[in-house]
Amino acid sequence: MQRDLSAMEGMLFDVLVVGGGINGTAAARDAARRGLVVGLVEKHDFGWGTTATSTRLIHGGLRYLEHFDFALVREGLREREALLRWAPHRVKPLPFITPIYKKSRRGPLAIRVGMYLYDLLSYDKSLPPHRWLSASEVLALEPHLNPEGLRGGALYYDAQVDLPERFCIDHAREAASFGARLANYAEVVEIALEQTPHRVTVVDHLTGKRHVLQARLVINAGGPWADAVMPQGGVQGRGEGAREQVARRLRKTQGIHVVVDAFTRHAIVQLAERDGRVFFVVPWRGYALIGTTDTDYDGDPGEARASAQDVAYLIDETRRYFPGVRMDPVYLTTAGVRPLVLRRPGESESQTSRRHLVLDSAPGKSWGIVTILGGKLTNHRVVAAEAVDIACRKLQKGTGTKAPDGPFFGGDVDVKKDLSSWKKEYEALSLSDETWEQLAFLYGSRTPEVLELCRQDPELARPLSPGSEVIAAQLVYAVEKEMCRRSPDFMLRRSLMGLTPGGMARAADVRKMMAELLSWDDAELQQDLEQTDREAAKIGVPKATSALDAEGRKEASP
Repeated sequence: MQRDLSAMEGMLFDVLVVGGGINGTAAARDAARRGLVVGLVEKHDFGWGTTATSTRLIHGGLRYLEHFDFALVREGLREREALLRWAPHRVKPLPFITPIYKKSRRGPLAIRVGMYLYDLLSYDKSLPPHRWLSASEVLALEPHLNPEGLRGGALYYDAQVDLPERFCIDHAREAASFGARLANYAEVVEIALEQTPHRVTVVDHLTGKRHVLQARLVINAGGPWADAVMPQGGVQGRGEGAREQVARRLRKTQGIHVVVDAFTRHAIVQLAERDGRVFFVVPWRGYALIGTTDTDYDGDPGEARASAQDVAYLIDETRRYFPGVRMDPVYLTTAGVRPLVLRRPGESESQTSRRHLVLDSAPGKSWGIVTILGGKLTNHRVVAAEAVDIACRKLQKGTGTKAPDGPFFGGDVDVKKDLSSWKKEYEALSLSDETWEQLAFLYGSRTPEVLELCRQDPELARPLSPGSEVIAAQLVYAVEKEMCRRSPDFMLRRSLMGLTPGGMARAADVRKMMAELLSWDDAELQQDLEQTDREAAKIGVPKATSALDAEGRKEASP
């Protein structure tokens, strides 16, 4: 997967996808697999926005049953099963417990009915059915839960994806293998609809240069930036009013999460006493991920931050369920903006549907902008396929040749069996068990590609930073194969290195090696340092946490 905006400038794309989150990269993958000439540009890095700030769950949405949205739940459950099958290295089963108290807003009958419906709608599942628990059984499984007034609970299964950002990398690489051309750090600043093919002006944030790309159609997968992607005003007969149409239907809400020390064995479904909102405690990489909130947001989605008030809300409400648990320190926070679809005036944030909507700026025409709004992580394949279906019909190309199901990029793997085989074949590398585990988790069937780098240069089998399970070969692989261009790209989106307590303090080691691999000058080193501090602040890590950076910048200077 090579980044070359100059080469893209000389191409005519059938479809240019704007946005490199989960929906955008999935659309590029789908369109390329159907034979379209595809380009994709992302203004920051793949998976940087809403994708990176989700609750990291793959689920049907049990709470949507309250709104009688059976079709949405069924779609999610069907997709949950597909992701478990086609991305076994990325998605894993996760047990949930819903505790029921005497003062709970939903009593045993309501929960039982919901559980039976959930099982019924997931009739083709591979996960176990739900099981009803007595109060003593709930406490045996989760001894830190508040026993006062506990009536019992339900145990059921959904699934989890620890690093959804890697899904975006998987989709981008698979799209590239089918001929798509992609570029991160490439921001669209103008879309000219007055002629076909459309002229799309892109600023390369790595070089400062402008490039004009040509595309017969644009797929707008900007997520919470979808309205900003649309051209201002419009030309008569060429998308007039399309920006306003998107803005009217787009509702932006912010959700935050906090990461603290683990205190549960299962994911726990919680109901806030203050406002009745559903949120979760989710076991995540040895810690607890608590979230999420759901409040209207009207600022720049890229500037979303977890406020002290929101953090206190999550902690206080969780303490009602776990009164004896210490929930400090808070190691990390995330804040993201959901691009929801507004369907009825007056809806509360949590009532707004998670259904998606695909808008066509020029129905029946062979040109225009196809815009994706809404959806959720679980059903991203469905969302992407609908947008590409519309594009194929408009272009009269690729129609009726829907991309077949099959393993995701790296998903043709039996993790347990293949990991055992790799350990034998590459025994001489003397890697730790922790390193083996995270290699299989991150790369799936592509793991031997990283190991071969170590075989060619044994020095690359060393830990990238003292005490880390991440090895130097992974950074080389990320730069050469995964379009990694900045230190936070690797630490937060190519690996989990920066998403562990104190992890961002290792940025200097990453920066030093990246400077050598990419031949950075002093200005590029400074840009990387500043971006690292910005992204550390976004996840609630102060600059002091990366105190090594000043030395690292000096040491890394070519």
